[in-house]
Amino acid sequence: MAYEFIYGIQPVLQVLVEKRRRPLKLLLHRSQKTPDLKRLLHLARQDGVLIEEVDKHRLSQTAKTTQHQGVALQTQEYGYKAFDHLISLLKQKTQGIVLVLDQIQDPQNLGAILRTAHCAGVDGVILPEKGSALVNPTVLKASAGAAEAVSVTLVSNLAGALGELKKIGFWVVGTEAGASKTFWDVDFRGRVALILGNEGVGVRNLIKKRCDFLISLPLLGTIPALNVSVTAGILLYEVLRQRKNLKTP
Repeated sequence: MAYEFIYGIQPVLQVLVEKRRRPLKLLLHRSQKTPDLKRLLHLARQDGVLIEEVDKHRLSQTAKTTQHQGVALQTQEYGYKAFDHLISLLKQKTQGIVLVLDQIQDPQNLGAILRTAHCAGVDGVILPEKGSALVNPTVLKASAGAAEAVSVTLVSNLAGALGELKKIGFWVVGTEAGASKTFWDVDFRGRVALILGNEGVGVRNLIKKRCDFLISLPLLGTIPALNVSVTAGILLYEVLRQRKNLKTP
């Protein structure tokens, strides 16, 4: 089984809290003990994790970054959820929101999107196996550890996965700059699969053909598009707003 080093206080803390994978060894460079660091050390000791104090240079070499905040945790590689498992969970919901990322390649963007997905209550995130950034220590750090709490699924056939979602009653909504329908024209209160595309080319034509409709965000300036992680934040919180209003008497 492959292992990797997770770095940063929040990512390491989330690995220890979520317990999705087995932690082995914590490398620690002594610094001021913040409440989060104290909690992290308490959880590591509870789990019987070997704790080793090291100098900053060794920690930076091991984590392959200087942005480690004084901690790095050796653990199993990130574990993705099976697509069948996601479908089984979604069948039990009258509402549902799945985020489909069509070849997002920047790890910082992927991390930021996963952070927002977790905060906005997304049921699952689907990534294609090819052409996409995958969840690694850089992505986990960019997500402030939220990637550890999100159900992320890898699929070999993204178009086929959308077909399976449609079979269980999901509307497939793609994003495209300039689309005539804007995001506030859409009812997001049922079962929705929301697709965001690659930073350069957007949603691929093959995937667009599987969409029930395409939506855009109004752009009043001269820049042709928003950053994909910003787009994700706007759309997911519109979903959350609509669903919150639905529950309000």
